[in-house]
Amino acid sequence: MTRWRVTIGLLLAPMLVWSACRDEPRPTLYITPARSRITALLEPPTLGIGQVAQLEVTVVTPPEHLPQNYEPPDEVAGFWILATETLAPEIDANRRIHRTRFRIRARETGSFHWPGGSVGVEVPDAESEVLILEPLPLEVTSVFPNYPDRVAPFGLPEPLKREPASGRLFWAGAAVGVSSTMASLGLVWLARRRRWTMEAAPPPIAPADPAWEAALRALQAARLEIDEHPFNACQTIAGTLRRYMAQRYGADVNPRTTEELERAMPPFAATSRWPGFVAILRRLDALRFEPDGGDSASARSRSLEVWLESERFVRETIPHESLR
Repeated sequence: MTRWRVTIGLLLAPMLVWSACRDEPRPTLYITPARSRITALLEPPTLGIGQVAQLEVTVVTPPEHLPQNYEPPDEVAGFWILATETLAPEIDANRRIHRTRFRIRARETGSFHWPGGSVGVEVPDAESEVLILEPLPLEVTSVFPNYPDRVAPFGLPEPLKREPASGRLFWAGAAVGVSSTMASLGLVWLARRRRWTMEAAPPPIAPADPAWEAALRALQAARLEIDEHPFNACQTIAGTLRRYMAQRYGADVNPRTTEELERAMPPFAATSRWPGFVAILRRLDALRFEPDGGDSASARSRSLEVWLESERFVRETIPHESLR
């Protein structure tokens, strides 16, 4: 019986090997031809104010179709367009892909749109077709994710409420604190007394220059920079105006962006001057964040115009009694 089993196994072994080694029939792949379309994609989809992102407009057509170049918008509400790059087309047996990339920077919070548009496509032996780009929603949020609607700075935190300690430990700590404080005050008093006896009377302190005089001197220094370095000159003008408003009217302007200053409540004495001040800062921001760094001939001409407007603003806010 065992001999018959061995004989049957030897006969069936070649059949099993042949069955395992033969090639399986490969499935037939059907590739759908490309359909002409145009899309816009923003990565990341949501931006914080001041952040930079990459937006890509893609045109896909069959390989024998020839699309026109996508015309970028001149400006986009809520954003600065920092750079534009048109990539080389990718062509294979099934499709043609054209990509245009934009580097944009968010400058205002709120809901905006990348404007729509159209691109013509030349079709062989047929009429040309037009691809329509739908507007792409863009969202810019505050840099404080827990407070998206807050535009004013945070105040001082409230002190922690602690229950007073009781017993001997409390009184011992209080006694040590009082003794240390009295000893420190005594040492300070002795040091000051010795200094008073050894040093002569301090010289009189010269009065500080008025805020408008310091601002006009700084603007004159910025004027000398416009011809060689208009970007640096715009930086100097913006810092000078912010310091002037803080010294002249007590405005809290240094830690805030231009968009926050536009929504802020101005000091009472500067209510009528506030819109002009914010308008100058907006023009300076547009020059400082240009893609070419603000070094073109046009940037020099516009920087000189903003400088003249800034000097006029300071001179018009000088008190009348100081002009006599």
